[in-house]
Amino acid sequence: MSTNRISNIQYLRGIAAIAVVLCHYGMELNTSYPFIASVLSKGQLGVHVFFLISGFVIFLSLNKANYHIKDFFQFLVKRSLRIDPPYIVSMVMVLLIFFILSLMPSFGGKVIPFIPAQFISHILYIIPLTNYNFYDHVYWTLSVEFQFYILLGLLFPFFNHVKLFYIPVIVLSLCSFLFHGEFYLMLKYGSIFSCGISLFHYHHSKSKISLLLIAVCLVITAFAYGKPIALLLMIVSFII
Repeated sequence: MSTNRISNIQYLRGIAAIAVVLCHYGMELNTSYPFIASVLSKGQLGVHVFFLISGFVIFLSLNKANYHIKDFFQFLVKRSLRIDPPYIVSMVMVLLIFFILSLMPSFGGKVIPFIPAQFISHILYIIPLTNYNFYDHVYWTLSVEFQFYILLGLLFPFFNHVKLFYIPVIVLSLCSFLFHGEFYLMLKYGSIFSCGISLFHYHHSKSKISLLLIAVCLVITAFAYGKPIALLLMIVSFII
C-alpha cells in the first residue's frame, strides 16, 4: 500500500470529521437559518465514509499483521488502547460540564447522573444493549465500530479466503436490508463495511471479482440508503 493512498485516507477522514461536526452545529441553526442548516445537515454522510474507511483500514491492518483467530483478544485490546483514552476523557468532560451547568440557576437542561453501570456500559460499547442512554449521542458510532471489530476478528479467515471471500462479503452486504431498522446494529451498515473490505481485496489482488463486489455493495447501498450515499461512497472508493 503506497504512502499516497494512506495519505488520501487521512484526508478523507479529516473531511468526514469536519462534515460531521458542521452537521451537529447546523442543528442549532434550524430556526434562524434553515437553508444553511439544511446544507450542513448533509455532513451526517461523513459517518458512512468513516464506516467504509474502517472496512478498508481494519482489514488492511489484520492482513499486514498476518492475523489468526488466536490473536482475537490481543486485537481487541489494541483497538481499545487506541480508542478508549480519548473516549473516556470525552465522557468525563461531558459529565463534568453538565454538573457545572447544573449549578447555574439559569440552567434548564437535565443533569446527567454518574451511574457506574452506565459508565462501564459505555466503556464496553454495549449501551444499545442496555436501558441506559448515551452520555452524548455521537458515541453510537463507536459502538457500531466496535461491533465491526468483533465480527471481523472472529470471521477474518472467511473474509480473507483467496477464492471464497465473496460469500461472506455478499452476506454481510445483504444484512443492510435484513437489519435496516436497527440503527445501533453494525449489520445495518453491512454493505458499507463490505464495500471497504472489497476495496482492500481489489487493491491487494486487482481481481475482477473484487471490482465486481465493490459494484454490488454500492448497488445494495443505493437500495438500502439511497443513491446520494452510494454515489458518495463510489467517489470515496475512487479516491482511495
